[in-house]
Amino acid sequence: MYSKRPNRLDLFTIDGQNSEHILAKNAEKNGDKINWLKPSPQYIPTLSDTTGANYHERDAQKIHMIFTGGVIYELRTKETLILELGVITELTEDEFYDNGNLAKNLAALLGIKEDQIRMMNVIRETGDNRRKRRAALGYKMHHSGRHRRDTTGQTLQFEIEPATNTVAAREALDTVGQTIVAQSASIVQTAAAEVKKVDPNAEVETEVAVAAPPVQPPTPPKAVTIAEKLQMAEIQPGESVESFLKKVEEKLDVPLASLKTAEQVAAEQQQVADKQMEPVVREEPAVMEIIEQPTTKQILNAKYSEVTLLNFLSIINCQPEG
Repeated sequence: MYSKRPNRLDLFTIDGQNSEHILAKNAEKNGDKINWLKPSPQYIPTLSDTTGANYHERDAQKIHMIFTGGVIYELRTKETLILELGVITELTEDEFYDNGNLAKNLAALLGIKEDQIRMMNVIRETGDNRRKRRAALGYKMHHSGRHRRDTTGQTLQFEIEPATNTVAAREALDTVGQTIVAQSASIVQTAAAEVKKVDPNAEVETEVAVAAPPVQPPTPPKAVTIAEKLQMAEIQPGESVESFLKKVEEKLDVPLASLKTAEQVAAEQQQVADKQMEPVVREEPAVMEIIEQPTTKQILNAKYSEVTLLNFLSIINCQPEG
């Protein structure tokens, strides 16, 4: 199944009011923590695997799952923050995964615990493919200087999790996202310093990409009928739906079409959250005009007796690089 958002997907089985998290094949339980193994096609489940076996193939943004009948499954989007950096280097994926200092240093810069951030993928792709992929997945890009556009390199993906599974901890990720935006130049410098220890010729792109945590809709209250909620009679046998909905509109005193669904409210909240990840850009004016009107009478077809009009035009190329 293709996943639109880059955030992690967790698979659960549902049994009444209970749910059980089925770990991905490249994940191992370690106490109350999860150890993640380096992504590899070998973890894509096959029909010989047990029911619920799953793996998130992030290069293609697909989740592979094995289902059997008689079981209810639920996919939950993890409320994590995704950070991407582009690196031009000859280092291999293994060399990046073996270097734990990069994630450690980024954690210190962002003011979070070391176990909240991990390198989840290394993708080798061209600059053009990177831009298309990020645009399709809704990343927000932040530039801290001139960046290349047509280079092939490695894209480092980091996943930042909330410190705990509480509402306050999940909301704190918004602050981390704002820190990434405000300190994008420092993030690039920190990553470059660490990568250059292994490859002195490496270059870290000045473009930082961020995918905000998804906003989850609130837990709905216990289901009640429209009639119960409005304290009106239920729809009667033989009564048309259109007639009943007309009475509902009269009771509400608003058109039903103007009401928002829970999904629409969640989508609006997601837009607000994504907007917080966008930098505030203040550009220099491209054109400046100063106009002064004459203060005395002027003679027709004669030279101006005073400076009456100054049209100062200054063209400034203020378009961002690229």
